[in-house]
Amino acid sequence: MSLFNWIFKSEKHKAIFVVSLVIIALSAAFFNEGFKRHSRTIDQNIIEKKKSIQSTVKNINLYLYAPYKQRLSSLLSIHNEIPKIFMDRDRDTLYRHTLPIFEALERENKNLDEMQYHLPDGRSFLRMGSPEKFGDDLRKTRPAVQHVHQIRTPLTCYEIGNNGVFFRIIYPVFYQGSYAGVLELGVKVHAIVEALPKQILDSLATFFMTDRWQKVTKPLEHEPLIFGKHILITHNNPFYKYLPSDLDLSRDNQHLTIGDKLYLLHAFPLFNDFQGKVIGGLVVMQDISRALTVRKNFIFQSVIFTFFLLAISLIVLYLTFGKLIGKLEHSKSTLKKMVTNLGQKVEERKQTEMQLYESEKEWERTFDAIGDIVTIMDSKFRIIKANQATYNMFNVEPGTLMGKLCHELFDSKLSTCSGCPCIDTIKNCQVCTAEIEHKKLGKSFLITTSPVPDKDGKFSHIVHIAKDITEKKEFETKLRQSQKLEILATFAAGATHELATPLGTIAVASGEILQDLKDSGTAEGTFYDDILLIREQVTRCKGILYQMAADAGEHMGEEIVSFSIREFIDDTLALFYQTTIKQIEVDIQVDDRLITMPILSLCRVLRGILKNSIDASEAGEPIFLSCHESDTHLLFEVRDQGEGMDDYTLKHAVDPFFTTKSPGKGMGLGLYLAQSLANRFGGDLQISSSPASGTTVTLSFAKEHIYF
Repeated sequence: MSLFNWIFKSEKHKAIFVVSLVIIALSAAFFNEGFKRHSRTIDQNIIEKKKSIQSTVKNINLYLYAPYKQRLSSLLSIHNEIPKIFMDRDRDTLYRHTLPIFEALERENKNLDEMQYHLPDGRSFLRMGSPEKFGDDLRKTRPAVQHVHQIRTPLTCYEIGNNGVFFRIIYPVFYQGSYAGVLELGVKVHAIVEALPKQILDSLATFFMTDRWQKVTKPLEHEPLIFGKHILITHNNPFYKYLPSDLDLSRDNQHLTIGDKLYLLHAFPLFNDFQGKVIGGLVVMQDISRALTVRKNFIFQSVIFTFFLLAISLIVLYLTFGKLIGKLEHSKSTLKKMVTNLGQKVEERKQTEMQLYESEKEWERTFDAIGDIVTIMDSKFRIIKANQATYNMFNVEPGTLMGKLCHELFDSKLSTCSGCPCIDTIKNCQVCTAEIEHKKLGKSFLITTSPVPDKDGKFSHIVHIAKDITEKKEFETKLRQSQKLEILATFAAGATHELATPLGTIAVASGEILQDLKDSGTAEGTFYDDILLIREQVTRCKGILYQMAADAGEHMGEEIVSFSIREFIDDTLALFYQTTIKQIEVDIQVDDRLITMPILSLCRVLRGILKNSIDASEAGEPIFLSCHESDTHLLFEVRDQGEGMDDYTLKHAVDPFFTTKSPGKGMGLGLYLAQSLANRFGGDLQISSSPASGTTVTLSFAKEHIYF
């Protein structure tokens, strides 16, 4: 039987396998954490060792080399005769004054190699160790000294010379502001090697760049080791002879096995020349064998402990899990049934949610299919939901109207629209209806508001339905105007028919009476004047009746003919007196083309509009008549500078029989009939006026109705 079949043979085997995996995983986690901890300890020891070496070298530079810089400064300030002697170039006297100081420094530090005075021209002036040797040119061999001659400030640096590697302290000397030269101290680098091993407890050596070491002419006690671009000074330490010949001293943290131990090689490029360039450094061999041995022992112990724990656990599990697994299998069967039932309920719930989702989508499609503007609002008239027709009407993206106020949307107002039924719906919780004209949209709506109760039957929301009845209202207006015209025509025709005969009889009788009075020679006096007045008024009444009949019904049955616009305007103006014609300024901005209309009705309408402007203007004031085109209409515009109209007059100006003229001066039908003629040919009559600002009347006709 394979291991796989054994594992899945029973729940008991499965449990043992799972517990084994858990123990192995926990052991692996413990092992991994311990391995990381030991590795971190090793890495931390390496880091601390490097920090310790760097700190130690820094302290040696600070306490071993730096004091000499202060010594030189004190020497020149305390023994102020030395700068003068140096400036006077008195070598013997300078030697006698400096010798006690040099001998004291030699006693303090056996690695003090030289104390020397240099002239500004690069020549040696006095060597305290070899006073007989002077005057040699050091410009090529001592670049650091030449650099101090240039900058004339103190300098410390490492330098490789003929006798080896030294730490140089170079101090400029001045006397009474004049530059005398420099005073130099040289300390052998071997001092560092002697001081460090006591503190770092590891093998220590120095390395230098091979190309720089070529300057050294003095032989060393032990032959240095060469590793490519570097040369290693072992300082009599035989340990370094076991290093591999291909060792690269420019790399830090190299692992090297020497004998039965593992070392970590640290390379510290610490020695810089006066230009800051690296010329060498320290090499330290850190023994990390013990730390690695501790880590190996931990790994071995962890593996043994893991196998021991796993064996004990398997034995305990195999002996004690029988009954427990039986109960678990029974619980598993029960749980499986519960899961099956739960799955069925979840599936039923998903189906119910899907049905609800489909119902919601169907409701939204139905809601958006309504052609009227339908919104649902709260009690503050904020829109909660709107159908697609609403977004189409206001030309906005779906969803952008949420939270907006209804009256701001329809009329850009801060308060509810005048006559809005929403207020009564909220107050009385009942359906309300009203017709509202929204001038911002240029439309009229039939508004129906219905309350939506909550679960307790109290008011919750408003369903606001706005049905566009603009076309219906326009049709009703046109129908009323047509009916008025029919009534007016019937009335005028009947009045003319019924009154023509009696008025004719009165006219004949009054004429005969006047003739009799003339024949009898009594054609004077009050009686004669009264009969003459009767005859004149009868004639006027007959004229009014004929005019009413013509204005009310003549254009409805008048023949439609084609005529020139310019000739028509000339013929219309010819009906006025010559003085009046001079008062009218004409501006025709259209081509001399033909239009097709009832010419007599158009002439009567335009003449009436011009006469109204003349009557409203002072004598001699200009009247402006223009004819021009828009993209869709031909327009006649009459403008005066007369007294203008107030709001009430402007509102009722086109009502039939409305007039502001004195009795006998007008019947109040001119503007009404002008509007009727314009509406008949797809146009309109527009009046713009205000008191003392004159009046402009624009009569428009649709091009498609008058151009053929």
